[in-house]
Amino acid sequence: MEEKDRKAMLFTNVVDSKGKNYDIPVVGGAMAASPEVYRIGLGCKLDEVTEVWARAMADPIPPCEVDNAPCHEIIREGTELDEPGKGLDELPVPISTPG
Repeated sequence: MEEKDRKAMLFTNVVDSKGKNYDIPVVGGAMAASPEVYRIGLGCKLDEVTEVWARAMADPIPPCEVDNAPCHEIIREGTELDEPGKGLDELPVPISTPG
């Protein structure tokens, strides 16, 4: 695919190779599909991408901590993480090169 034709892809009906459905969407290529995608994501002109990216990396926005969020609703700890289907198996982790 030509670089100019690359786009970000949002998958909302995520199913793994074993048929497990996930209710978490997955995005691919959101920030690395092409220089044009970087430009849009950074909100700058194409010739400013390198400068804006370097400035952002040197002075990142501090995280906003919250006490109550959907990601806090499910907590897995200890040996529960080793149970089948728990831990990272609960998340739709994209595999770009299967096998």
